[in-house]
This record gives sequence, C-alpha cells and structure tokens, in this order.
Amino acid sequence: MLVSPAQRGALAQNWESLLVQARRPPVTRDPRVPINRKGIIASEPDIRALLDALSTPLPVPARGVAMASWLLADGAGPVYDRRPSADLGTAVREASAQLDPSATLVGSR
Repeated sequence: MLVSPAQRGALAQNWESLLVQARRPPVTRDPRVPINRKGIIASEPDIRALLDALSTPLPVPARGVAMASWLLADGAGPVYDRRPSADLGTAVREASAQLDPSATLVGSR
C-alpha cells in the first residue's frame, strides 16, 4: 500500500500543499502546528525533486516513501522545527535518494 501510485500521489499532493501553505502569511490563532516557512521556501528545489521522485510511474523503494511521509508527520522534525539546526533540505534530499527506482533492482540481486 505504501508504494502504490495512489498513496504516492496523495503524499505528493500533501508536499505540494505544504509549499503553498509556506508562501501564505501565517494565520493568528491557527490550531495547527506552525511550519518552518523559511526552511520550506529555501528547500523548494529539493521538495520539487522529491515531488518528481514520488510521481514516477516506476516502482520505488518503500523506504523513500516512508521517509517522505515521516517528514510531514513528525511535528518535531525539520518541516516544523524553525531552529537553524533543522536542515530540511538535507532530509528531503535523503528521502529523494531513497526513492530511486534503480535501488529496488540493486537490492534484488
């Protein structure tokens, strides 16, 4: 289920929504956890690469999909942590690297 095209498409839509939300002005009294707007905007090229990787029609390793999902769900992770030590770009690049369709072929030998 995790690596199904539908699941990956939904995950890509959530990342796309995050990019849109990061560019909007913050809303006062918003019950949601505040996002790391600056980090998200600075990491947009990496997030776009992640979106491309999630959207491939080829089979991808579950690890990469799980990493991309975890980044969105972890309220203490770099998507939400606004401290300078929270490196969202690196985390997104690591998830993208794990989505490489050829990685599934290497592991099957």
